[in-house]
Amino acid sequence: MATTDLDAVEADIDPTLTPPPRMTEDEFVDWAFANEAWAEWEGGEVVLMNAANPDHGALFSFMYRLIGDFAEAHDLGDVLPEPVVIRLPRQRRRRSPDLFYFSAARRSQLTRRHFEGPPDLIVEIISPDSRHRDTVVKFAEYAAAGVPEYWLPDPEMGTFSAFALGADGRYADIPEVDGAVHSAVLPGLYFRPEWVWQLRFPKVAPLLQLMAAERAKRIADRP
Repeated sequence: MATTDLDAVEADIDPTLTPPPRMTEDEFVDWAFANEAWAEWEGGEVVLMNAANPDHGALFSFMYRLIGDFAEAHDLGDVLPEPVVIRLPRQRRRRSPDLFYFSAARRSQLTRRHFEGPPDLIVEIISPDSRHRDTVVKFAEYAAAGVPEYWLPDPEMGTFSAFALGADGRYADIPEVDGAVHSAVLPGLYFRPEWVWQLRFPKVAPLLQLMAAERAKRIADRP
């Protein structure tokens, strides 16, 4: 039987890929790109990321289209998915969020290997193995790094939380209003917590029309 391109790709993937116990940041970058590894760097320690389950993947797809299409429709900036890395130099971290948004004015911070510094919005979809890391470890890191907004949908628990960074450098809950959580950094964009546990997500195009009207109203109401 002839070897297909897919066979060749799968043959190159090492299912037992194990990083050295500790690495400098430069060593990690070289190792990760040489091995096409999906991993994060925590001040010398390497954390390999796990494959997503279908619930996680479906929610990721919906949120990527919703946030990305909203940002594109209003020329606000860009949304990038995992395994793209953000570099947080003060925290000595290289993280790979599920999704992150950065404004058009900050596109120069995107390099060939990472986004330099904190983006404007990070989304981490919680999975059973990542719950402590997303809600405790990264929660503290992203606040200290100055990430203005952090979203935490949890498909297993059927919950959605969002946080905005205050002047005191701490995250505070973005309250739910009329069944929706409205973004602080992307006026007009919102997320309904009920979407996390629905079997089918709503269509994105009609939502974007509603959000465009919401954005226009919010901008008109500004003092």
